[in-house]
Amino acid sequence: MKQFLILFFNLFLVALSQAQSIYFSQFLEQPLYLNAAKVGLLKGDANRVVAQYRNEWASVTVPYHSYSIGLDGSVLGKKIENGHLGFGVLAMNDRSGDGSLQNFKTIMGISYHHYFDEKGKYSLAFGLQGGFSQKSVDFSKVTFPNQFNGSVFDNTNPNGEPLSLGNNFFTFDDIGAGIVWSYSEKGMNSFNPILKTYDFRTPDIEIGFSLSQINRGNNSFFMNAVNQLAYKPVLYGRARYFLKEGRMNLNLNPNFLIIHNGRLLEATIGATFEFYELLADLEKRSIYLGVQTRLFNAIVTSIGYAHKNIKLQVSYDTNITSLIPGSKTVGGFEITLAVLSKVERGIIHCPRKEDE
Repeated sequence: MKQFLILFFNLFLVALSQAQSIYFSQFLEQPLYLNAAKVGLLKGDANRVVAQYRNEWASVTVPYHSYSIGLDGSVLGKKIENGHLGFGVLAMNDRSGDGSLQNFKTIMGISYHHYFDEKGKYSLAFGLQGGFSQKSVDFSKVTFPNQFNGSVFDNTNPNGEPLSLGNNFFTFDDIGAGIVWSYSEKGMNSFNPILKTYDFRTPDIEIGFSLSQINRGNNSFFMNAVNQLAYKPVLYGRARYFLKEGRMNLNLNPNFLIIHNGRLLEATIGATFEFYELLADLEKRSIYLGVQTRLFNAIVTSIGYAHKNIKLQVSYDTNITSLIPGSKTVGGFEITLAVLSKVERGIIHCPRKEDE
């Protein structure tokens, strides 16, 4: 499978440029935030709940906090010929700065996954998402030039800023779309009747592209000000490559992420080693050890544990930029908890030759 890995890593060569921070380092764990077409990309009619928390810049006066919780699932796999539908919903809140700047975002998404062969080895998914964001700030915690009384800044004085209707918040819509191509050597129905388990040793690959902020909402607190959001294209990929078989099996799971948002271009590349044993009840138990780099920005190390349908993973970002003196080498801590419902076998509905 050398060609398999060569293809995967060649896709990342376009990312050799400067990068900056993203919301979550564990970007593959929250499907709807990454790509609407990724929701419902599951084996069987199943549901998945993912919760994330991130804390960074703890060395400054007020650390930055990010939260997200998402639900997605696959449905109608037994009724739709050669495919299934996916659905998802995500809520996220980000709080930063002395002024308690908050960004609350909620998204809903739907996807269609089409299989090109009977086993579901090759699939192509299309997704649409829509939602809104609300940004707010506590102006009592910040000061403006007009509030200087000659001696000190007095935030009880009028700030003199042309805020929209005097409010401390504004909202805007967000519309996006995505596409995901995936390949699994044994297909989506990779149930092994001899091992009586899903064959997790087979290689697979997943590549997705999405475009959000299509409607370019106005991102401003000020009246009559126009500050349109830039289009946000995102390219990501992940793969699984089987390395070792035994009582404890070993997979290599490389991944990459490229985000272009206005003047920001960031690229992440990394890999996770998955050590796992197959269980007798169609499941597995895994330990994950991973490392990533956001180019010229941070090194991310992670460790995770999964048993049956529950996965817990923590990661830590180590700053490698010129801001090391300000951060005092304190990086970003992140934790993810994912719960997957029981997976059913044999969901792909494909016409048999005798039915044609």
